Amino acid sequence: MSVSRCSGCGAALSGDSGACSFCGTGGPVAAVAAAPPTASDLRTERFARLRESRKFTLALAHEPTSTGPVSGFVMRIVIGLAFAGIATVMLNARGFREDRGAFTVIPVLFVLIGIGISIAAAMKWLSFAQARTETRPAIVVSKRIDVRGGKQSRTSYFVTFDFERGGRREYESQGSTYGMAREDDIGVAYLRSEYLLEFRAIDA
Repeated sequence: MSVSRCSGCGAALSGDSGACSFCGTGGPVAAVAAAPPTASDLRTERFARLRESRKFTLALAHEPTSTGPVSGFVMRIVIGLAFAGIATVMLNARGFREDRGAFTVIPVLFVLIGIGISIAAAMKWLSFAQARTETRPAIVVSKRIDVRGGKQSRTSYFVTFDFERGGRREYESQGSTYGMAREDDIGVAYLRSEYLLEFRAIDA
């Protein structure tokens, strides 16, 4: 009578399980638990669901109406020219015309500062006007507010995005646009140059 023996240790096999009672060769294979999804897997899945959404298709066809930072550029140009204009009036005042001493330098510096402010704002406006508007799927990573100055303080708003094809970047935005984006929202960002024009969150 032939006896079945274990291919692993050579011991005689008994029972119907077919597994060796000595070394366990041939026993049932233990189920391997599936590895939990990584952050990268979850991110890829979110973007996949976003693209399947009908709202995403509509968002791609949307044209943002926001003018972005244009009003800010205009304001800075006006302030710079006004600053230079007031300094020019001071420079041409009778007292300054008659006194060519050290105080004459102060209005001249004010004129140069005012012109510099206007030129810098105009160059940024030109760069913004020449840039094209980009529509990109993105996740809001973080937001921050930067306040500078005292009583005449200037508040700037910034939003950082994680893009579908990789890479993160921070964009300046208007206050109203800043409020449209919440951290960890996914949707479509409308970008132009260094500025966020609009963000449309989509449930995905």
